[in-house]
Amino acid sequence: MVDAHVPWAYNQSIYRVIRGEMALELSLVPSSHDVRIVVQYRGEPIYELITQTVLDVDYRRDTLGEHIDIILDDNHAIDVQVKPRIRLTHSN
Repeated sequence: MVDAHVPWAYNQSIYRVIRGEMALELSLVPSSHDVRIVVQYRGEPIYELITQTVLDVDYRRDTLGEHIDIILDDNHAIDVQVKPRIRLTHSN
């Protein structure tokens, strides 16, 4: 949480992970459905998503690793794999 004095629903949560030369930063504000994803390779941004239309965000762990699923709408989602490597898959 960015601000300890703000209720969690209105607060910004930031998740950062580094795997080798890849880095991921995921920022969430639940009340406004704001999501920002930045992926860097060797310190240079290679992917960025900023959206205010997220329906849901869910964490899951399976045999392939750890994932954060970002549901953009009824037809589009982004699977953000954070372990054992950083990988983004956009599905529709």
